[in-house]
Amino acid sequence: KLKPDVFEDLGALVALFRPGPLGSGMVDDFVERKHGRQAITYAHPRLEPILKDTYGTMVYQEQIMQIFQVMADYSLGQADQVRRMMGHKDPEAMAAQEGKLIEGSAYIGTNGLSVDDKTFSTSNTTPCVSELYKDLKIVEKNDSSTVVMEVSSEALLHDRVKGLKYKIVGFTNITGDHLNVHKTFENYVKCKMKLLDLLEDDGIVIVNGDDKILHDIKCKNMYTFGFDSDNNFVITNVVYNEKNTIITINDSIIIDSPLVGKYNVYNVVMAYLIGKFFGVDDYLLLNRIKELSPIKGRCEFLDFGQNFDIVLDYAHTTNGIKCILDTFSDYDNIIVVTGCAGGREKTKRRDIGKLIMDKSDIAIFTMDDPRYENVDEIINQMVLNDTDYIRIIDRREAIKYALSIATPSSVVLILGKGRDDYMAIKDEKIKYCDYDVICDFYKGKE
Repeated sequence: KLKPDVFEDLGALVALFRPGPLGSGMVDDFVERKHGRQAITYAHPRLEPILKDTYGTMVYQEQIMQIFQVMADYSLGQADQVRRMMGHKDPEAMAAQEGKLIEGSAYIGTNGLSVDDKTFSTSNTTPCVSELYKDLKIVEKNDSSTVVMEVSSEALLHDRVKGLKYKIVGFTNITGDHLNVHKTFENYVKCKMKLLDLLEDDGIVIVNGDDKILHDIKCKNMYTFGFDSDNNFVITNVVYNEKNTIITINDSIIIDSPLVGKYNVYNVVMAYLIGKFFGVDDYLLLNRIKELSPIKGRCEFLDFGQNFDIVLDYAHTTNGIKCILDTFSDYDNIIVVTGCAGGREKTKRRDIGKLIMDKSDIAIFTMDDPRYENVDEIINQMVLNDTDYIRIIDRREAIKYALSIATPSSVVLILGKGRDDYMAIKDEKIKYCDYDVICDFYKGKE
């Protein structure tokens, strides 16, 4: 069948003449591909130099080792360990390698610490120094070499990340937050810019060039992106569909993203560029973006079999809430459940209240981490003399009421807490989660 005509075919013939390959169909694939009766394909362009001599078929253990070195940045020793696992036919050990091959990086941010397929809770978006270094130790123990981290303005203010060096720093926008701590917007911006001092000497800065404040940053190795034509990477076209968004950059790079909303266009392009400058090739980047899973608590659509849409989102700033409301502005009936946190800047409360009443059909104001403040008083500051709203202090009851009045043309936006698992009341964090409330509502209807 084979009819070898090059020396390499003889080596492959010896390797394939074993029970495993003979029983798996590999031999037939090898023969058919050699003689042009079956197309030679590669799961990834990086595999072609490794598999070219064997017509796209993995014949040798050394090829497997090379694939792990190229695709997952394994050392030769690590790749040899994988070879041994395969030789011992250890399915559990091999399954543990899948996350490392596919992921290879860790995340620290609002949703905690994620490394491989494990998730750990954290006390803050950017943990305090002692907790942060414990988290980094977990990352190291799981053989992950890259960390993607959300760095908050408060973390920079309190030197939580002092001593760390970043290969890439990205800014999506500057809109002002935690002004109860920073006191002024100028202080907030100055604090954010401290991140630039933590760059490696040859580090790269990627910024949203459409943001006027970010556009004024001057530093080496900086690249801008956005809709404005003077950016380095121009978003030249966007098609917003119900379940995905098609983004074109510089009229040539096409990204198919499952995330919706204009703000997610900026987020996805930022993520793409970080990956690109980190050395990840386009083929892998674009395919991984297309396969993105919904981000828990971030414009998260929930499906309990209801005939309307439920969206859970962490938005709690004026800009964040505006972005969410604009994203869903084409719905006939927008129902919003939210509040404002106690012990945080009071000046934004009226802006948030008015924004929600102006852009929604039904505004339901409730508690959101009141701490030592009175919830009624917080809502009073949100609404002033307006009456076009519903006040339900108990957040559980507010959510249940919103779900009970929704119609097929509705979207229920539950904003402010995302997947947070507590309610901050006085100095305690009481166990509470919006998602659990929604689950309980639909369990009760079964």
